[in-house]
Amino acid sequence: MEELRLLIFKIGEARFAVDMEQIDEMVDAGVAQSKGWEIVDFHDCVPLRGPEPEYLYPHVLLVRDEASRQAYRIDQPQNIFHVTASRVRAFPPLLEAKKANAAVWGAIFIDEEIVLLVDLYKLARAPSGADCSPQGQ
Repeated sequence: MEELRLLIFKIGEARFAVDMEQIDEMVDAGVAQSKGWEIVDFHDCVPLRGPEPEYLYPHVLLVRDEASRQAYRIDQPQNIFHVTASRVRAFPPLLEAKKANAAVWGAIFIDEEIVLLVDLYKLARAPSGADCSPQGQ
């Protein structure tokens, strides 16, 4: 049975998870910038409803895909959870058609909360729009 290792983090009140296999490192913004990575706020690429989130405990995820050199500022990284792939729930067809970003590919329940799963490779390869560009550009 396939198992996923997921890094759980929060942006505002929403919880997200990414596969640890897609993360090269989790560092502070200064370290990422000194290594030449372009930093993008996660909420700019995966839009959230409500007011702009405040990042309380920011960290930067460096995507393992060296070609993109894209890094994402996340907030409140939590534990790494090991879950079986059978726990992942696909979006119903109606929601699949309405979701704003193809990189959000599924959901799981952890601690009685919904956690949205995000594919960092798809996020990094998405067409760069005004909402998802590196800081300062």
